[in-house]
Amino acid sequence: MGWNTFGACCGAALALSLACGGGAGGGTLQVTLKGPASALPAQGSRVVLQAVTQGAHSPAFQWIKDGQPIPGANSATLVLGPMAAADAGSYRVKVTDGEASLETDPFDLQPVDRSWAVTSAADDGPGTLRQILALANAAPGQNGIEFALPAPGLI
Repeated sequence: MGWNTFGACCGAALALSLACGGGAGGGTLQVTLKGPASALPAQGSRVVLQAVTQGAHSPAFQWIKDGQPIPGANSATLVLGPMAAADAGSYRVKVTDGEASLETDPFDLQPVDRSWAVTSAADDGPGTLRQILALANAAPGQNGIEFALPAPGLI
């Protein structure tokens, strides 16, 4: 299992856990943020972030993007998608239970365009299979390559 440049674990779901004392009823409020294995989701994909609480009796949730509350995002789960460049940002959730309040560390998402098209049958140069493979190999968080081959005569 490796780590990408955003600190998100590749090959397993992200889990950040925080705790504070003084939850409703005097217990300890704990929040775990679960998200995708990669902070670099492909554009068009769907991302689900989930806040899991322990020690909370009646938790209230507020999802935050880039320091601003997301209107209407007040449940334990935040679904984003299809991902687009506008969805890039730093996400966190604030959980309140009685007088206790806890905000998770941020989870940074950067959707990336991972679609490349072979447009030349030449051996090397722009639009060639060689160039596309080099671009795919250099893409951060890339775990594999899928090919959709055009019908004969289209290249």
